Amino acid sequence: MPPVASVPTARGPAQAIAAFEGLSGLRLTLHDLDGRLRGRVPSALLAHRHGACLAAKARRPQDCLAFDVQGCRREAERAPLGWRQRCPFGVNEAVVPCFRQGRLSWLLFAGPLSAQAEQAEWQLEWLRQLAARLQLWEDAHPTWPSAGRVEQGGAGMPDGRARHIERWLSVHHTEAVGLDDLAAELELSRFAASRAVRAATGQTFSQLLLGARLHTAQALLQETELSVLEVALRSGFGDRAHFHRCFRRALGTSPQAWRASLPREA
Repeated sequence: MPPVASVPTARGPAQAIAAFEGLSGLRLTLHDLDGRLRGRVPSALLAHRHGACLAAKARRPQDCLAFDVQGCRREAERAPLGWRQRCPFGVNEAVVPCFRQGRLSWLLFAGPLSAQAEQAEWQLEWLRQLAARLQLWEDAHPTWPSAGRVEQGGAGMPDGRARHIERWLSVHHTEAVGLDDLAAELELSRFAASRAVRAATGQTFSQLLLGARLHTAQALLQETELSVLEVALRSGFGDRAHFHRCFRRALGTSPQAWRASLPREA
């Protein structure tokens, strides 16, 4: 049995991340879905660095993207404390999600896991400890930048129904869902669900759904080389024209122009 261990105390996120990788022997990747950690963690952490992952993604990037955007986000709702999984390219990894106000904020991946089940479970536990430490840093630095992403939800939302609504949307917003689907989830009539959403969040269902889809679209535009059409479809928009209209209305520019304006890493 491995010794009981924890991520050593460190001065900041970069030190804790380095300590984790040294302790566990794993490589970390952070999917920063709302930009809260961008600029506060090493930029290399925001992309898969393992050789097997890079080679596989170069051949079939759409498989990895679908697995991350759809499969992992759905699993995060079922297993908010984290889980072990095998990715489409055969890499065993641990995943720990972070929710903020009921909305999925980021996903922390670590792999390849040990082939021994007991050791792999310890590696998952160490990843949970690192995720908890990063959350503490977020709480201690509430003014961390959001990288210009569309904000969702409002300040001071109650923890109960608002959290339920936001979490449901974080999982299902890329699907062809509507108010009737949320009403069924809440076990309310359509009218009652509409009132409940506005009372809990200060926004309409349509506003929340659009915000979630734009949020995902921005992440895909920034983190992938998918075409604008593919981004639109994977974000829950029915077609490119509708996506373009919604994006321009919210951000004042086109998806192509927004992507082109992003800083490029050297």
